[in-house]
Amino acid sequence: MSTSAFDVALKQFTTQNSKKLLVKSYILPLFEYCSPLLNNITQEQADSLQRAQNACIRFIYGVKKWEHITPYYNRAQLLRIEIRRKILTLSTLFKILSSQSPPYLYNKYQFRSTISSRVTRSHDLLLHKPRHFTDSYAKSFFISSIDLWNSLPFSILNSLSFISFRISLLEAVSGGLFSQ
Repeated sequence: MSTSAFDVALKQFTTQNSKKLLVKSYILPLFEYCSPLLNNITQEQADSLQRAQNACIRFIYGVKKWEHITPYYNRAQLLRIEIRRKILTLSTLFKILSSQSPPYLYNKYQFRSTISSRVTRSHDLLLHKPRHFTDSYAKSFFISSIDLWNSLPFSILNSLSFISFRISLLEAVSGGLFSQ
């Protein structure tokens, strides 16, 4: 059976729900594997990943190439790769800060309040961002996670558990946080 014949057979004999389940179970985890570490990819690479995710949506709903894809993302309740990467980066950072492990990562992060005793209008949960001089270091997990963390509202940063952090973060994203 050729690839195109396989594609036709797959499209004919699967429902939208089963296609969505296939994509969410087998394909999207491949996009998300180590995604918090993919901060240093080029725009061309990011666009390529986004086109691949768009192809998944087109497969699920049979969307033509010239049709707008955004309504189908909403219908599938999926977030674009870039936003999903930011959520995973922040989730990883929250786990590092709350569990204080692994120590080699936790010890790199410092809250601004522990570095400076100056009274400022900002809250104690902001992280200190070390000076950096190279573009690759600026795009590293360490620096980009600090930038994302410091961009969050206090109500999200003040979450007591990972579940409440995640729920607050997803609500903020659906409300427009990280929208370009």
